[in-house]
Amino acid sequence: MQMQFGIFGFGIGIPKTKFQIGTLSIAKIYLRRGVHDKNLKRLHVQDLISIGGKSGTFIWTAVRTKWFELDPAKDGWAHNANALIGRKIEMLISGIAGKWGTVDFTLKQFDKYNQSKVLVDQCCIDVEGIQFSDMKLRGVVSISKI
Repeated sequence: MQMQFGIFGFGIGIPKTKFQIGTLSIAKIYLRRGVHDKNLKRLHVQDLISIGGKSGTFIWTAVRTKWFELDPAKDGWAHNANALIGRKIEMLISGIAGKWGTVDFTLKQFDKYNQSKVLVDQCCIDVEGIQFSDMKLRGVVSISKI
């Protein structure tokens, strides 16, 4: 399985602390079985206003990854990505990118008891865009039309 995501958000706060105010944090997640797969799975996550570090970034983030491979031993969830719809997830993008660069990415899913399970934990993913500090987005997954 392959994955690509784009994430956009504004915020103010002190990096590495819980003092953050995030506004308009949105992510699109795309999944496919391979390069020639025309049946893309499109997911959407958003958090419009967040105070206290649930979602946010320092100033703003706008990055899009290139397609990257998921670990075949751990990507079972991606084959049934529709099971994520209505579930709470958290995306953490670590690293600083300017125009081009690499970031580290962690995707967690929460169960009904708010216990987390790591779905993706990967480093050195190629991105295009700008990110001044780490970005975190926590929200509920929905279907994306685009």
